[in-house]
Amino acid sequence: MKLSKNTYSRGGKDSLNANASSFTPSVSFAKEQERKKRELQQKLLLMERQKAELKAKVEEAARLAKLKEEQEEERVTKRFKEEQELKKEKAKRAGNLLSGFKDSLKNKGDVGNGGQDTADAKKTNAENETKKQIERVLQAGTDWAVLNLPRGSKKKWLTQSYRELARSLHPDKCALPRAKQAFQRVKEAYENLSKDAVE
Repeated sequence: MKLSKNTYSRGGKDSLNANASSFTPSVSFAKEQERKKRELQQKLLLMERQKAELKAKVEEAARLAKLKEEQEEERVTKRFKEEQELKKEKAKRAGNLLSGFKDSLKNKGDVGNGGQDTADAKKTNAENETKKQIERVLQAGTDWAVLNLPRGSKKKWLTQSYRELARSLHPDKCALPRAKQAFQRVKEAYENLSKDAVE
């Protein structure tokens, strides 16, 4: 049996419907694509908003950290100045006291001994202060406490405090008991804290 040309044609022109209309997406398909496009735009907008919020939070955190650091620096500076003023005031009072003592000796006519007594009194006061420093250093629980500074102080304050303590506790200058131990403790505290100190 022969197949007619019109009955079966493999891949030929006759297999296509010449009257078929061109493909156009359905209305529902177009709407679905539009909806997906809007959702994607909304997600992008949301991501941009979140990015801006995160950036603002990071900037705020950095600002607060800087402010805290400045306040801490100001507090340390103020405390240090107050301590220096207190030391000056104590020295002034001690000088006035010794001066008054010396004047009273002069009035009594005991001038020959007055100068020696004044020097002895000064030496005694200095030794008492150094003894207090030795006790404080050896009883300190942390390196910060050894140098008599608040935690997180900058390197310049560490250096200044170390130099002051080293001058009074150095074994070559101080013959008091346990001065050498106190000096070693001060040196150790300074070396430990200097490694990570902020400039």
